[in-house]
Amino acid sequence: MGYPRKRSFMIFSDENAPTEVKELDPQKVAEIEATHQEEKKRRVDEQILTYLTPQRNKGDRGPRIGFDPAAQEKGRETAKVHAAGSEGERLRRIVARVQDAAGDEEAFKEFVRTDREVSEQGNESLRKFAWSVFEIETSKAELPDTRYRPRRSSETTVRFKDGGRLGIREVAPTARWDESKGEHVLLTEGERWHGQGTTLWVRVADGAWSKDGDWGGYLQVTCATEKGKWLDSKNGWLTPIASKAEPVTFYDMGNYYEIWQKDRETGRPLMLWDDGLRFHKDAQPGKFNLADSAWD
Repeated sequence: MGYPRKRSFMIFSDENAPTEVKELDPQKVAEIEATHQEEKKRRVDEQILTYLTPQRNKGDRGPRIGFDPAAQEKGRETAKVHAAGSEGERLRRIVARVQDAAGDEEAFKEFVRTDREVSEQGNESLRKFAWSVFEIETSKAELPDTRYRPRRSSETTVRFKDGGRLGIREVAPTARWDESKGEHVLLTEGERWHGQGTTLWVRVADGAWSKDGDWGGYLQVTCATEKGKWLDSKNGWLTPIASKAEPVTFYDMGNYYEIWQKDRETGRPLMLWDDGLRFHKDAQPGKFNLADSAWD
C-alpha cells in the first residue's frame, strides 16, 4: 500500500485496521510450494502422454456417435509405451531444455528458434508442446491472500463539515421542513446525497518524495469545494488554507497510514477529535487509508 499517489485521492478513517500485519507461516508456504512442484511434474507427464496419444483421440470430450472409449484407453496405453521409448526421450529432452531456460522467456524463445528439431518446418506440434511445458514451468503456486482489506464507508470518509473543518461521520439529513405542507417530509436519496458534506479530494502538488514505503509532500485540494487551496491546520484542526504552509507525511504501517504534519521528529500526528480531524502534539496517531480517484 505504501506508494506515493500520483493522482487525486480521498482519505478515510480505518480505526479497526489491525496493528499487526498477518504473515504466512514459512513452513506452510514451503509445503504449498513443494505440492506445486509435484503438480508441475504431473502436468508435464500429462502433456507428454497427450502428445503421444494417437491423433484420432485428441479433442475427445465425452461419448458421442462413433466414439469408442475402449479405443481411447488403448490409445493412452500406447502413449505410455511410447513415453518409455525413443519418442518419450525426445519429448523429455525438450522438457529439459525448457527447464534450462529457468523461466527466462527470451532464453526459451531462443531455444525454440534455434533447436533443429523443434524449429524444423512441419513441427508445429512440437513447438506447441514446448510452449505448454514452458507455461507449466513458469506457473506460480497460489498462496493464501492474508492481506488486510481497508474498509471505507460514507461515514468514515473525510468530508467538509460546518465551519470549514474536515472530519468524518458527516451524516446527511433525512427530512426537510415543507412550508406549503407545514410539516417535515422525507428527502429523496439524491437530496440526502447532496445534503451531505462534500468528499475531500487532494493530491501531492508540490515537494513530492518517497522512501521505504513512506511518502509525502504539500497537499492541494482538487474537488470543487475549496479547489486549489492547501491542507494545513488552523488551531490544530485540519482545514484548507489559501497558501501552502507545512508538508504532510504518510507513514506506511502495513495495514494503514499514520498521517503527520511535517514528520515524526518535528511535527504532529493527525487524529480524530469529536469526529473532526486535528493535528495534535503527543496524541495517539489515528489510523487512515486512502482511495485513488479514477478521474484524475
